[in-house]
Amino acid sequence: MSDLSRRRFLAAAAAVGATALLPRRAPAAGRVRPRYVVQLDLLGGFDAVMSVDPKLAGPGIEPGYAEHERLRGRRRFYGPLAKELMRHEADLCLLHGVRVDTVSHVEGTSMLTRGRITASERAPMIGDLVGAALPGSAPIAFLDLVNLDFGTASELGTYVSPGLAVDPDHVEALIDPRRAARERPAWLGRMNEEHRARAALLTNPEQRLQLEARYRELAAVGRFFASAPTTTAVTAPDLGKPLTLALHAIRNNHAKYIRVSTNSLWFDSHTDNVNIQTKRLPPVFRTLAHFIDRLKTERNEFGPLYDQTTIVAGSELGRFPRLNSMAGKDHWPETSFLFCGGGLRVEEGGVTLGATDDRYRGMKVDFSTGSVENGNLRPLYLDSVFATLLALAGANLPAAGFRDDQVLRRILASG
Repeated sequence: MSDLSRRRFLAAAAAVGATALLPRRAPAAGRVRPRYVVQLDLLGGFDAVMSVDPKLAGPGIEPGYAEHERLRGRRRFYGPLAKELMRHEADLCLLHGVRVDTVSHVEGTSMLTRGRITASERAPMIGDLVGAALPGSAPIAFLDLVNLDFGTASELGTYVSPGLAVDPDHVEALIDPRRAARERPAWLGRMNEEHRARAALLTNPEQRLQLEARYRELAAVGRFFASAPTTTAVTAPDLGKPLTLALHAIRNNHAKYIRVSTNSLWFDSHTDNVNIQTKRLPPVFRTLAHFIDRLKTERNEFGPLYDQTTIVAGSELGRFPRLNSMAGKDHWPETSFLFCGGGLRVEEGGVTLGATDDRYRGMKVDFSTGSVENGNLRPLYLDSVFATLLALAGANLPAAGFRDDQVLRRILASG
């Protein structure tokens, strides 16, 4: 493992993050039915018009396909690149016109990481907040399989996530037992030594308890990788291995909130948009559909894993609705998200919330009914995507920095 990756692990291990400070759900008698969340970041900005939010050509829209190429579902249309997801159509909750209010990859990715558009760099990661609230006995609250730069543990002014980040360059090595046998004991041992040293210096009982909790989580991360599969259960280049690790985490109750991304499969198509999106997006949707298949097929003592898992997928920004001079699409401050899995409303033809007009501008929507014509109409911001996840987890939204009225009740099974 490289020195940089080791520093990331050590920085995450040394920090006492916000997870230990959040109130946790009291355990019920007997075993509690677990809940899991998988956050899939389609980094770079996927083209929603070509997939989940199809449009007809007009003055404000250049979709990149003819009208007859749209795919007809039970109650809605899809772009030609969404074909691989359509067998799960009834499960899909599609959100359109989600405002991120940025055209910067850096700012947008920070918003995805923290679950809101106004969060500072010191704000907790959304995986920490949701993971702390999710019920169940999984020892890792938040397992981040996305390449994040934690800096150093000495940067006390910067929040460091309790979720341990895994550099994607090393994902293959971590599920390779030969390399793991050489490298895993070394870095895990160093992290354990640092935890023991810090614990010995702490005199505040609450701080010591928090650090001991982090030590237990570190040990759980070591067990997670020690037991990781050596083959990919979810087939696809780039995304298959992280989703295989996510499946392993859920199947064996290792982690509650798992974040994965497309990593090197970058969707930023400023040139030749149709070709780039057509080559890259269908394999991702195919892999996601296969991942859903596995969750539906595999079971634990509480039933199918799918019923206990909520998946949310989206990008940090959208794509401009018209082509530029290089046949590409530039950045757009609104995008689409998709939800599926446990806790969500299931209807024939799927659920849709939000809409975009003939110039691809997000329309105001009633969060409870889904109407864009009447009711309590308001813009759909990124914050509501993750406020909804917090509500599904049973979290106290105000304590986490969100509001109850941000929850998208229309897509919830209990809404």
